[in-house]
Amino acid sequence: MNHFTEITLEHIETAAGLVKASTSALDFLNDTPQVNYIDAPEVIIIGTGKRQAFISPSILAPLMHARIGIETMDSKAAARTYNVLMSEGRKVAIALLID
Repeated sequence: MNHFTEITLEHIETAAGLVKASTSALDFLNDTPQVNYIDAPEVIIIGTGKRQAFISPSILAPLMHARIGIETMDSKAAARTYNVLMSEGRKVAIALLID
Protein backbone atom coordinates (compact mmCIF):
# COMPACT_ATOMS: atom_id res chain seq x y z
CA MET A 1 0.00 0.00 0.00
CA ASN A 2 1.42 3.35 -1.00
CA HIS A 3 -1.26 5.88 -0.06
CA PHE A 4 -3.63 6.37 2.86
CA THR A 5 -6.64 6.23 0.50
CA GLU A 6 -5.87 2.52 -0.01
CA ILE A 7 -6.41 1.70 3.68
CA THR A 8 -9.30 -0.65 4.37
CA LEU A 9 -10.89 -1.93 7.56
CA GLU A 10 -9.15 -5.25 6.95
CA HIS A 11 -5.74 -3.52 6.83
CA ILE A 12 -6.42 -1.83 10.16
CA GLU A 13 -7.69 -5.04 11.76
CA THR A 14 -4.59 -6.92 10.60
CA ALA A 15 -2.14 -4.21 11.69
CA ALA A 16 -3.77 -3.93 15.12
CA GLY A 17 -3.96 -7.72 15.56
CA LEU A 18 -7.72 -7.60 16.00
CA VAL A 19 -9.55 -10.91 16.24
CA LYS A 20 -13.29 -10.87 15.67
CA ALA A 21 -15.40 -12.47 18.37
CA SER A 22 -17.73 -15.23 17.31
CA THR A 23 -21.22 -14.03 16.54
CA SER A 24 -24.59 -15.34 17.49
CA ALA A 25 -26.89 -16.96 14.96
CA LEU A 26 -29.43 -14.28 15.88
CA ASP A 27 -27.18 -11.28 15.12
CA PHE A 28 -29.00 -10.76 11.84
CA LEU A 29 -31.97 -9.46 13.85
CA ASN A 30 -30.03 -6.37 14.93
CA ASP A 31 -30.74 -3.26 12.91
CA THR A 32 -27.15 -2.14 13.38
CA PRO A 33 -24.88 -5.17 13.33
CA GLN A 34 -21.87 -4.65 15.51
CA VAL A 35 -18.47 -6.28 15.25
CA ASN A 36 -16.88 -7.24 18.54
CA TYR A 37 -13.20 -7.96 18.94
CA ILE A 38 -11.40 -10.18 21.42
CA ASP A 39 -8.86 -8.37 23.64
CA ALA A 40 -9.02 -5.17 21.56
CA PRO A 41 -6.81 -2.16 22.25
CA GLU A 42 -8.26 1.03 23.72
CA VAL A 43 -6.82 3.07 20.87
CA ILE A 44 -5.50 2.43 17.39
CA ILE A 45 -3.15 5.10 16.08
CA ILE A 46 -2.80 5.37 12.32
CA GLY A 47 0.21 7.21 10.93
CA THR A 48 -0.60 8.43 7.42
CA GLY A 49 2.90 9.29 6.22
CA LYS A 50 4.50 12.73 6.12
CA ARG A 51 1.18 14.53 6.39
CA GLN A 52 -1.90 13.96 8.48
CA ALA A 53 -4.82 12.63 6.48
CA PHE A 54 -8.22 11.35 7.49
CA ILE A 55 -9.63 7.94 6.71
CA SER A 56 -13.23 7.62 5.61
CA PRO A 57 -15.64 7.38 8.57
CA SER A 58 -17.38 4.46 6.85
CA ILE A 59 -14.16 2.43 7.14
CA LEU A 60 -13.70 3.35 10.79
CA ALA A 61 -17.35 2.92 11.85
CA PRO A 62 -17.09 -0.76 12.93
CA LEU A 63 -14.10 0.09 15.14
CA MET A 64 -15.87 3.05 16.71
CA HIS A 65 -18.98 0.93 17.33
CA ALA A 66 -16.71 -1.57 19.10
CA ARG A 67 -15.58 1.33 21.31
CA ILE A 68 -12.03 1.38 19.98
CA GLY A 69 -10.59 4.88 19.73
CA ILE A 70 -9.07 5.79 16.37
CA GLU A 71 -6.52 8.56 15.93
CA THR A 72 -4.92 9.55 12.63
CA MET A 73 -1.85 11.74 12.44
CA ASP A 74 1.40 12.02 10.54
CA SER A 75 3.63 9.00 11.11
CA LYS A 76 6.25 10.79 13.23
CA ALA A 77 3.59 12.13 15.60
CA ALA A 78 1.94 8.70 15.64
CA ALA A 79 5.18 7.05 16.77
CA ARG A 80 5.67 9.61 19.56
CA THR A 81 2.06 9.27 20.72
CA TYR A 82 2.33 5.47 20.71
CA ASN A 83 5.41 5.62 22.94
CA VAL A 84 3.71 7.98 25.42
CA LEU A 85 0.56 5.83 25.64
CA MET A 86 2.59 2.64 26.04
CA SER A 87 4.66 4.24 28.83
CA GLU A 88 1.35 4.99 30.61
CA GLY A 89 0.46 1.31 30.42
CA ARG A 90 -2.39 1.91 27.96
CA LYS A 91 -3.49 -0.78 25.55
CA VAL A 92 -2.63 0.72 22.17
CA ALA A 93 -1.88 -0.46 18.64
CA ILE A 94 -0.25 1.42 15.79
CA ALA A 95 -0.19 1.21 12.01
CA LEU A 96 2.26 3.40 10.09
CA LEU A 97 2.59 4.34 6.46
CA ILE A 98 6.19 5.21 5.70
CA ASP A 99 6.85 7.53 2.79
